[in-house]
Amino acid sequence: MKDAETRQAKASPVVSELPHKMKRAGSRTCLCGVECFTLAWCAGLLAAFLFDLRAALLLAAAAVLFLLRLTAKERILLLLGAVCGAVLWFSYDAAVRKPLLALDGKQVICTGTITEIRAGSGEKTVCTLRTALNGHSVLIDWYADAEQDPPVIGETVTLDAALSKIQSDYRYHTAEYQAGKGKYLRIYRAKLTDREAPPRFCPARLLHAYRQYITDRISAALPEADFIELAGWVDATGIRVYACRDMLPGDLPVTGSGVNATALHGYLRYALGRARRLGVKIVVLDAAKS
Repeated sequence: MKDAETRQAKASPVVSELPHKMKRAGSRTCLCGVECFTLAWCAGLLAAFLFDLRAALLLAAAAVLFLLRLTAKERILLLLGAVCGAVLWFSYDAAVRKPLLALDGKQVICTGTITEIRAGSGEKTVCTLRTALNGHSVLIDWYADAEQDPPVIGETVTLDAALSKIQSDYRYHTAEYQAGKGKYLRIYRAKLTDREAPPRFCPARLLHAYRQYITDRISAALPEADFIELAGWVDATGIRVYACRDMLPGDLPVTGSGVNATALHGYLRYALGRARRLGVKIVVLDAAKS
């Protein structure tokens, strides 16, 4: 009996220390996770806005400071993760990205299903196609002319198309943004050779119609009573409204023969007055339909 009590007494300190060790291990894991996220987030910002030696030096300094905080085992695991990530990226680059970019300037016959439709600049409608190029299923944006019959989501089209590589925008880095969505090519010039009607039941078309309905409801002007309630709620909560977008509705064009300057000025006085009441400092045009 005494031997059993002695063994239990010797084991009890070890057992009592386990929750503390587990707690410390969990805290360290959470801390390293936060640091990894912060480092990756800063790397994304630097890559987006500082394409030069300064970004590389700042990232290198942050990485060194981060590695100094890790144990030898954690450094090995981090190195293995980095190696696996590099192998996956270079494999994807060699098998998918480079063969797709090699099609820049080529004339091809492609058949695809329209998965999304949105208004483009000028007289173009941007249709996202799910098609096959070089044996890979890819998404590609087709800038369709407004003169032809409007395309429908779920419709299958065949195009005699000239492919062009997505170019980087001087400010928003369009190529990098589109590459994040798996898009590397665009179709600006194409001849529609065949089209097949969509099926009667198309989930993508129903989802698009629902999103468009919600967008129209949100973009619609609030009644005066509702706006006064909204402004009072903003004042009471202390929330600061820094910026607004979609400055103009789609039925007030700023280009072409249908421009109505009087209606535009009246709407801007009305909308900017409301923005001023909410404390908005920046209003972004971002109105492709107008």
